Amino acid sequence: MALFWHHFRFLLLRELLNRWRDKDNIKINIVVPPLLSVMIGLLLRFSESETYTFSENMNILPFLFMAIIISMFLGLTNSANAILKDRTILLRERLLGVSSLAYYLAKFLTLALFLVIQVFLFIIIAHWLLGIRAMFWYYFSYMYLSALIGCSIGLMISIFARNSVAAYNIVPLILIPQIIFGGALVHFENMNKSFKVNQQRPIPEFCEFIPSRWAVEGLFAAQSFQNLYQLKATERDQFRELWRRCKEDCRSQDDPELCQSNRCAGLKEQYMVLRDEANELIDYSNSSMFTAITLDYREGELQANSDALYYGKFLTEHKVFAGRIVETVNFNYFVLILYIVLINLANCAFLKIKLKRTFIT
Repeated sequence: MALFWHHFRFLLLRELLNRWRDKDNIKINIVVPPLLSVMIGLLLRFSESETYTFSENMNILPFLFMAIIISMFLGLTNSANAILKDRTILLRERLLGVSSLAYYLAKFLTLALFLVIQVFLFIIIAHWLLGIRAMFWYYFSYMYLSALIGCSIGLMISIFARNSVAAYNIVPLILIPQIIFGGALVHFENMNKSFKVNQQRPIPEFCEFIPSRWAVEGLFAAQSFQNLYQLKATERDQFRELWRRCKEDCRSQDDPELCQSNRCAGLKEQYMVLRDEANELIDYSNSSMFTAITLDYREGELQANSDALYYGKFLTEHKVFAGRIVETVNFNYFVLILYIVLINLANCAFLKIKLKRTFIT
C-alpha cells in the first residue's frame, strides 16, 4: 500500500506538471468555455418586454440542456486522447511495476481539476448574461458531474482506441445520443412507441441509461423549485394554508371575530410579510419553466405505491423510489455519481487487462 501511494503521488505530480507545461492546451481550456458561454448567453438572452428580465426568458430550458451537453463535450474532448498518448510510457512503467490504478487515478484527478476551472468560467459568464442569480452551486454541481461523466467515457475511449483520429471520431457517437435521447430536444412522449418495452412507461427504457436525461431533469428541477422565490413562495403558501384553517376553525366558535383576532392574527401577519418578500424575489424564478414543470407534475401525480423511476413523469419535483418520496434534485445527483463510479471502475479493470495483454504479446 505504501508503494501504491508513492506511485500515485509521483504520477499525480507528473500529470499536473505536464498539463501546466502545455501552454497551448491551457489557453484552449481557458478560452473555449467563456467563448461558448458568451455565444449561448447572447443568443438566448430574450425577453418580451424592452427591459430584459430572467423571469420572462422563454429560453432557459434550452440553456440548461446546452449547458449539460457542453459540460459532457468538455469532459470528452479533454480525455479522449489522454491515455492513448501515454501508451509507450505505460508499457515501460508496467515493466517497472508501477500500478495501473495509481496511473489512472492521477490521470482522472488531473482532468477533473481542470474541468473545475472550465465549468466555473462557463457558469459565471452565462449567469451574468442571462440574469440567473443564487443558483451557482446547483448549476456547478450538475454541470461538473456531467463533465466528469464525459471525462470518464473519454478515458474509456482512450483505453480502446488505436489512434488519436479514431478516438476523436468516436466522441460524436457518444455525444449525439446525449442530445437526441436526453428528453429536452425530443420529448419522450413523442418518441417512437416501438422503442418501449412497457407501453405504460412515459420514458423509453433505454433512455434511462442516457446520463444527460438525469442531468437535464435534475438541473431543471433545481432551477424551478430551489430558486429563492420558489422557496419563499412555498413558505408563504404554508402560512396561507394555516391561516385558512384557523379561520375555518373559528367559524364554529361563539365569537368568530374574536377568535380570529386572537388566534389567526399572527398567522395572517406572517403570511402578509412572506407574500411581500416573495414578490420582491420574483426575478429569481422563471415563470415559463415553473408552469411547465408544475403541469407535468400534476399530470403525473406521485402515489406512494408507485415507483417513479419506472412510471413517473419527466421533469417532476419529486420521485417515488423504493416506496419513499425523494426530491428529484437529490435522486438525480445519486444517479450521476453512480454513473461516474461504475464507469471509472470499469475503466480501471479495462486498463489493467489491456496492459496485461499488450505486455504478454
